[in-house]
Amino acid sequence: MMNLGVTVYEGYDWEAIPAGAPVISFCNEEFLAALPKIRKRTRRTVFVNCMTWLFGREKEAMKRGDISLFLYQNSNVMGNVIPRLRALNPDPAIRFMTFRPYFDAADFPFIAGRSTDWFGAGHISRQDEDKFSKDTWHIYEHFASPVRKRGTFLGFDQRSEVKTGRPPDWVETFHDQKSLSQQEFY
Repeated sequence: MMNLGVTVYEGYDWEAIPAGAPVISFCNEEFLAALPKIRKRTRRTVFVNCMTWLFGREKEAMKRGDISLFLYQNSNVMGNVIPRLRALNPDPAIRFMTFRPYFDAADFPFIAGRSTDWFGAGHISRQDEDKFSKDTWHIYEHFASPVRKRGTFLGFDQRSEVKTGRPPDWVETFHDQKSLSQQEFY
C-alpha cells in the first residue's frame, strides 16, 4: 500500500487525522473507546458494526452523538438496531445506511465436484468469546444432514470453550483466524 502512496501512521496517533477527514472503523471497540479523542479532530466518524448486537460503548457513543454515520451490511440488522439507537439519541443528523460489501468471487470459485460423503460447517472470526453464542454447539448439533458432519472453527480457544463448552468431536478448532487462509477454509 505504501508503494501506492498510502501513508501509514502509528496506531492511536489521533493527531495524525487531518482536520475534518472521515474516519471509519469496522466493529472495533478500541475505536469506540477513542471516539472522544477522534472527535476533537473530525466530526465525520463512521462505525460499521458487523454484529447483530450493540456494543456498550457504541450505545454510549450514540448518547453523546459521537458517531455521525452507522453502516450496515444488511437492512434487517439496520432495521433492528435503529430504534434502539434512536431511543438513545434522536438527532436526525445521525445517519444510518446499508452498503454492499465487496467480495471477489474469483478468489472463491464455485466447486461443483465437492465431496458428497460429508456436510461441512464452519466459523471464521478473530478470537473473542463474544463471537460465539453460549448455545453454539447446540445450534450446530441441530444441523440435519444425511451424511456425517465436519466443522472448522477459526478464532476459537480456551476462552471460547469456557463460554460454549467442549466442541463436538466432528469440529476442528484453531486458536486464531489466520491458522487457515479463507481459501483453505472454503
